[in-house]
Parts: sequence; structure tokens; C-alpha cells
Amino acid sequence: MHNIIRFVLVLGFIVGVCSEADTAQAKPNRCSAKPTPDGLVSSWAAKTVAHMKGRKNVRVLINQTKQAIRVPIDGKEYDLVAIPLKAKDIRTAKKLATRINKIISINLVPETSEEKADLFITAVCEPEHKSDYGIVTSDKSGKKLIMLLNTCSDVYRNYKGSFGPIFLHELGHVLGLEHPFDDSDGDCMISTERFSDESAHTGHTLMAYREDPNGGPLDFYTATDIQALLKIWGPNR
Repeated sequence: MHNIIRFVLVLGFIVGVCSEADTAQAKPNRCSAKPTPDGLVSSWAAKTVAHMKGRKNVRVLINQTKQAIRVPIDGKEYDLVAIPLKAKDIRTAKKLATRINKIISINLVPETSEEKADLFITAVCEPEHKSDYGIVTSDKSGKKLIMLLNTCSDVYRNYKGSFGPIFLHELGHVLGLEHPFDDSDGDCMISTERFSDESAHTGHTLMAYREDPNGGPLDFYTATDIQALLKIWGPNR
């Protein structure tokens, strides 16, 4: 598992691109000195919007059963055990989705059919990958996005089992946000460092790795995150 999208995701409604080709063609590094939405808008965001083809609803299935799943990651297939999300985590996800729907122009809507779902969200427990708290990938057909949330990660434990920050971070990738240190598209926010004192932190954006040294809230996207999402999707009308 990895907590950065490094491969191509082709779906009916989303294309995520963060490939070596992007890096090779990247513009000169120009990290902003302060938090700016441009430093969070990913190289795949425009294609994500284009592949929506005007559709507003993204059908989301939250896993509630233990099941074996096979998912492709970096060109290889892995057999994993999908774990049901806890009831409190499902409530949190739905609450956050509702809040997001009120801000941007797409709607994350509940789906009960796995066949019809655009996005499948499930917990996994991968203690051997305790530094990796999630990944966004697709199924073998490429028609469904899969969000894996590692509840056995150090991050999950450090947040005292708080599902919200992990959910929002990975959903941010689905919605077209990149990490602030990602300069593969020619821009970045504050620094290309991930964990140094100069790095952007979660007080700047929930897409950061470094925790807010001031211990700020992690219950929703920051103002800069929201500005970036609005730049990608436009406001809900």
C-alpha cells in the first residue's frame, strides 16, 4: 500500500494521473511561500472533471461486510481482506459527505449496489504497512474506484481512532487534490519536504503529512482545501 496516487486511474467519471511522464515534463519548481489552492490542484483534476461528462452524482458504497477483495496496486494485484467500517465511522463519512455536497457542484450519494457504485470505501488492517494509512486505486475493470483505509496504521492510532481526517485526506485525492509537497505538475505549497519544520502541515491542508504543530482541528478541510475544491468543481448551486 502507498499513500500517494502514482498510477493512472481510468473510470467513467474520473481519471487520476500522476505518472513519471508528468514528472519528466514538470515545470520548474515554484512552491508558494504561503498556503494557496494552486498548490493543491492536481495534474489529474481537469481530467477528473472532464470525465464526469456533466454528471453530478457520484455513487458511493461504504463496505459493511467482511470480504476478500483483489485490487491492482502499481501494476500488481493484491488479495486483501475488506473489513466493515464501524458504525460510528459510517456516520462520520455520511456527515462529511453531506457537508462536502453543500460546498461543491458534485454530490456524493449513498449506493447499496456494488455493481452500480462508482466508489467503494472499505477499511483494511495492514499492520506491516503501519506508516501507510490509505490508498485510492481502481478495480481490475477500471470502472470503479476503491478507497482503502488502513485502520491498523500509526496515523489512525495517533488520531485516537479518528476516521474523519483519514477519510477526508483520501477523498481529497478522489476529488482532485494532491499533496502540498507534490511538485510533479510544476507547483507545490510551501515546500517539497514532507515532514521537516519547513513542510506544509495539517493546519494548512489536510492533504499534508506533517501534523499541525499548534494542534489545530482536523474535523474538516481547511480554507485552502475548500478553495482548491471550488477551483476544481465550482460551487454548489
